[in-house]
Amino acid sequence: MSTPLDIFARLVVSVARHDIVVRADDGLIIVELPNLRTGRVLLKTWSVRREGVKLLEGAQAKLADSDLRLEFRMAGRMIARIGMGVRPSLASRLLGLRPLEIRPLQLLLAMMGSSVSGT
Repeated sequence: MSTPLDIFARLVVSVARHDIVVRADDGLIIVELPNLRTGRVLLKTWSVRREGVKLLEGAQAKLADSDLRLEFRMAGRMIARIGMGVRPSLASRLLGLRPLEIRPLQLLLAMMGSSVSGT
């Protein structure tokens, strides 16, 4: 196992004319998606090609080895994650996005703009 990394950062990345805020604090990297369309642009790149699965598997291994976790959030809700302590969900496997852990209920609530709490 590698030495744990401490990462502190905040940056804004523009994808499909929308800003994605990326911030990191200690072992958690958060990618805040402004909407589902922007998230689909990112995921489409990974899921369309077979190499995308290899990219995700490589990211999973590197993040886990470094004691890091990457979370994708939308409307303040964690909708997917990869890295340390993450297990692929059934939704991830069905969508061909293994080893991501996708949280369908949180994704639905984020899309609806609901203020109902949950994990």
